[in-house]
Amino acid sequence: MKGIRVDVLCEGSILRRGQAIVEAHSSCTLITGNEHLIVVDTGDNQYRRRLLEAVYAHGHRPEEVDLVVNTHPHFDHCSNNDLFPQAKVIAHALEGAEEGFVLMQGDMMMVEDGIRLVHTPGHSPGAISAFVEADRRVVAAGDAIPTYENVRKWVPPGVVTDPEAAMRSMERILQWAEVVVPGHGGPFDVSH
Repeated sequence: MKGIRVDVLCEGSILRRGQAIVEAHSSCTLITGNEHLIVVDTGDNQYRRRLLEAVYAHGHRPEEVDLVVNTHPHFDHCSNNDLFPQAKVIAHALEGAEEGFVLMQGDMMMVEDGIRLVHTPGHSPGAISAFVEADRRVVAAGDAIPTYENVRKWVPPGVVTDPEAAMRSMERILQWAEVVVPGHGGPFDVSH
C-alpha cells in the first residue's frame, strides 16, 4: 500500500539449553502507516535502551507512536509498553488484558487500509499478528511463528496452549505473507 513501511527495530532471540528456554527477547517492529505509527511488541527490559535508540534512529520520538500491539501478554513481548506514553495498547480480549487496553474481539481488526490484526492462536489463546500490505506483504507474527526453525521443521512453538491451532495459525500466516518477522529472530522471506 502507498506510504506504508515496516522496519524491524530489534531482532529477537532465544537461548536454549537442551529443550529449556533460558533467555528470550522478542522482535520489535515499527509500522509506519498512512494514519498510524505502530510498534508491534515492545520487548523486555533488557531491550529498553535498544528499542528507544531504534525508534529515534528511524526518525521518530516515542511520543509519536499512537498504537502499540501486544501480540500476546508474555513479559518478553510487552515489558516496554510504558515507553510510548501517547499510544493506545491493543491486545486480544482472550488474553485477559489490563484495564485501559483496546481489546480486539473475534478474528480480525482493521487498523487502517493495508494494516490489519489477525487472531493467530496456539502459542496463547488470544495471540494476534499484524498483517501489513507495504511494498511486500509482511506479517509481524509474534510467537505464532517464534523462529524460522518452526517453519523449516514445521513444528509448533515450544510453548503452546493448542498445538493444532498453532499449526493452523502458522499456515494462515505463510499462505498470505511474503516476509515474516518472527517473534524471536530476523525477518525471513516466504517462498510460495
